[in-house]
Amino acid sequence: MRPNKIEIDGKKRELKVTFDVKIYNPSCILKTADVFSDACWVTVKGDPQKKIQIILKPKSKEIALETLGYEFYNYALATIKQSNKLNQ
Repeated sequence: MRPNKIEIDGKKRELKVTFDVKIYNPSCILKTADVFSDACWVTVKGDPQKKIQIILKPKSKEIALETLGYEFYNYALATIKQSNKLNQ
């Protein structure tokens, strides 16, 4: 199983980012989703014990889906890294 996955649906103009919570901290993923809620409609699905799927639908047509997916993923990683430093 891959730990993360980004799927783009150009017709619906949305993307799905999936995280395996055994590897990625769920609270950090949810914090990231909250940050992105200004620019996107955000839906959270999944089982917090297994994997979480974040669905992002940009509010502006000027936002590139592929860029958005990688920005979300990178922001989540940075949030997790920051959280790990604070917990040491």
